[in-house]
Amino acid sequence: MKAGIARLSVVIPTRNGARRLPELLDALASQNDPGREWEVLVVDNNSTDGTAEVVRAFDGELLRGVSIRLVGESRQGVGFARQRGVDEAEGDWIAFLDDDTRPACDWLERALSFIRGKPGIAAVSGRIHPRFESLPPPDFERLASFFSLFDHGSEPRRFDAGHMDLPPGAGLLVSKADWLSCVPPVLRLATGPGDDHEALRHLHAGGREIWYCPDMRLEHVIPTKRLEADYLRSMVCEFAQVVCWLRMVGRPRWMWPLLIAEVVVGSGLRCARLLLSVRTHRDGIIRACERLFWRRAALSPLSLLRPLAKTPLPARLSL
Repeated sequence: MKAGIARLSVVIPTRNGARRLPELLDALASQNDPGREWEVLVVDNNSTDGTAEVVRAFDGELLRGVSIRLVGESRQGVGFARQRGVDEAEGDWIAFLDDDTRPACDWLERALSFIRGKPGIAAVSGRIHPRFESLPPPDFERLASFFSLFDHGSEPRRFDAGHMDLPPGAGLLVSKADWLSCVPPVLRLATGPGDDHEALRHLHAGGREIWYCPDMRLEHVIPTKRLEADYLRSMVCEFAQVVCWLRMVGRPRWMWPLLIAEVVVGSGLRCARLLLSVRTHRDGIIRACERLFWRRAALSPLSLLRPLAKTPLPARLSL
């Protein structure tokens, strides 16, 4: 890294990413000059493969003037790994990349150019397109958001976070100062899906702006096993459990009963509409997963009780 403090830190949480990391690191090494000093920080979340060796092979430098560091996070969960990256990062801006994402060569350049033109912005994300290892099932696009796939067109706009209009954590560029000011150091969803949306809901509650930049382009590698029926069912069930909590984050407690009722009724109605549509649409695995998601989402208020029952009383009072 160049002398002085890095102005941008690329944070990569990974677990057993030895096979996925090399292509991502090659993509970062091919980035256009983003116009400011930057570093790469790989957060090893209890890997048991050769992840550390892959990073150490770069001997501390990804390319001339850009350092690469490896830090560990023993608490299992991508939320914990991302927070470790925030704590360790030297930059005043942090770019989160998953180890199975592949940024375009101008990704950093476009992101930093965008935030220079919008003072006061706290976070920005762009388009994420799939790179399939095999042909996806019919109607896959209906579950695209569960795979952090994202394309909201060619015009920049501000996300409406109050109505759950939010980007995924993969490919997010965020102000470190705003993150530390608004996002709790331990998220309720740190060990499972939804940690990225929980963090962004806290940013929104703190009055921060989250934007979409269509010129930021990423690819997300989707392996064949993630398109199998058992994986899809398991995935939608995990996401469904956190629906209610995400609606409650950043809202005053007096609203919580109303939000719970909204989730139960709204999810139930969506499930009913999907059941009625079976007669007019091909009933493949994707539509079956949609119905499963909304059925489980209607029950997601019950999941609020389970984490509390396993948490010691002093910590429980702070949740």
